[in-house]
This record gives sequence, C-alpha cells and structure tokens, in this order.
Amino acid sequence: MPIRGHAIHIGLNHLCPEAYPEPVPPLGTAEDDAAALAEVTAGAGLAVSVLRGDAATRANVLESMEHVADLAVAGELVVVSFSGHGTRYAGSRIHGNPPEDYDESWCLYDGFLIADEIYACLAAFRAGVRVFLLIDSGHDVPRPMVVDLDAPRTRTGPIALPRLDERGIPLGVRALPVTTAYAAYRRRRRTYNRARRNSQAAVRGEVKACVLALAACSDDQVAIESEFHGCFTAAVLEAWDRGGFDGSHQDFAETVAELCPPAQTPVLIHVGAHDDAFIASTPFTLEPPTPSQVAWCQ
Repeated sequence: MPIRGHAIHIGLNHLCPEAYPEPVPPLGTAEDDAAALAEVTAGAGLAVSVLRGDAATRANVLESMEHVADLAVAGELVVVSFSGHGTRYAGSRIHGNPPEDYDESWCLYDGFLIADEIYACLAAFRAGVRVFLLIDSGHDVPRPMVVDLDAPRTRTGPIALPRLDERGIPLGVRALPVTTAYAAYRRRRRTYNRARRNSQAAVRGEVKACVLALAACSDDQVAIESEFHGCFTAAVLEAWDRGGFDGSHQDFAETVAELCPPAQTPVLIHVGAHDDAFIASTPFTLEPPTPSQVAWCQ
C-alpha cells in the first residue's frame, strides 16, 4: 500500500519525577491507546511513529512533529494522537489570567508541551495538508467527582465504563491536580517561559493546514480511563469498527460521544484553513466524500 500520509501516536502512563516534583498519579492504559491507534493508522496506509513512556520527551515529540511537517505535502493526511495527563499551563496562573486564558498543555515525560508550542507545530504544516488530532486527556482535576453509572442518559450507552473506587470516584483521571501542575511549572519555569516566547515568535500568520481536533471532553470535564483504554480512545476504536465506519468527521465525533460515559463529552474543533472535502470525509482515510456529505458540510 503506498504511503498516503503520516501519524504520530503519543502515550504516557508515568512521568519523570525530576520534571514533576510532586507525585503524579500513574495511568494504566495511555500507552496502550497509542499502540492501538497506531494499528488503525498503519492499516490506513500512513507512515507511523509511536512515542511511549520515557521516549515521549519534549525534544522527541517536537522533533517528530517538525519532521512530519517537513514531509507532508498538500492532499496528505497527518494523524496525531496524545493519551496521557493534561493540564493548564500553570505559568498563566501566577500572572492572574482568567480561566479562559489559561494555556492548555500536554504532560510529556520530561515536562509540559505548552499550547503555544502545539500551535506552532500546527502552523508549520503546508497549505492543503489535512491534520486530524485525537486528544485523550483533560486539564484540571476538579473537586472529587462521583460518577453515577445508573444515571439517566440520552446516549445509546457507553462502550467503556470508567474504573471507580468504592466511593464511585473515578480512577485513572487524565489531568494533573492544580498544585502538582504549579509545582512542575515552578521546577522548570524558565524552560516553559522561553518555549512560549520562542513559539510565539516562530508562528507567522494563521495555520495554513486544515486541522480537525477531536478532544476527549469539554473544558469543565475530565478524561477518564476504562479497563483497557481511555474511555475516549475505547469509544474511538469501537466507532471505527476496524474500518467499518462510514461517515464524516462530524458523524464520527457524534458516534464517539454516544459511546463515551456520561461524565465526558467529546468535542470536535476546527482550526486553520477550511477544507470541505476533508471535513466531510471519513476519518483516517483520504477517500473522496460523496456529494451528499460535502453538501451537508457546506
């Protein structure tokens, strides 16, 4: 099968104590997410790179993103997935920014990948490249949240139920507590502040590629793990149905939402250029959409 694009899959169960001085609750299935999604994209004919555990460092992720941006040309598909802890860039807190201005970050093995760096990576893609992001993480851990699995739901029902303790509080919540995030920021604040300045300076204009980002939950929710995968990734795999899914990215997002537990609602976000054919196409493929799919998205 000819190479039709590129994929980077990132998954971390544990983080480096030197970068995160306060104890970080380990995850159990984030690295399995990366491996499972790599099988999906490899089956779609993409050239796949997987960064798991201590290989998922800031330098390795940034280098991989830069490499793929150099290779990808107009019409090609790029899939990037991240499974692990997320946070809001703690540096914003000390400047008194309101919550809506906090910078959301991925927690890599040796430190945060801050929002400005992620945006700069996306801005490096050429016009005409199609980027699909899958983000199985949250941002802040809220006050203890009890999940009622018997609560009424309008969805068809979750495919993967969260792991709960005896009190009904989820285990494997993919977000750093506020104090843990702040301590990690303080440990390497010069690195993050410099990265933020450099990323902002590197961005020239808007994102030229068409980027569709499917996030595991809304800003006021958290991403939770099930027994074998993150609940979001489990829903993605079930919806994909080993290539049996036939619908647009919006259809896919709605199907994934129906399969997630009530505590989290996936969100589909569009960034950059508008590409009707990509938006209307089936995820993980470059097959042309039907005329009715394109008409629905216009």
